[in-house]
Amino acid sequence: MNFIYKTATQQDIDILVTTRIKVLRAANKLADQVDMSEVAAQSRDYYEKALKDGSHTAILVYDKDQIIGCLLYTSPSPRDRT
Repeated sequence: MNFIYKTATQQDIDILVTTRIKVLRAANKLADQVDMSEVAAQSRDYYEKALKDGSHTAILVYDKDQIIGCLLYTSPSPRDRT
């Protein structure tokens, strides 16, 4: 297998938001009918700001042209003391 690793940019925000919603639905066992539009909007706002200022890095993992994973790094919050 030849996976392709790509650092996410502003052009990848739709992929990041869609992937986040899928993960949240699966992790919280949410039905497709649960409205996630507010979470999607807040996630979009976060990614736009954080990718621009470098406080968030996402590595998208592709198998050919299909995304199969996303590795995330977020700078520590000021609340984090460690």
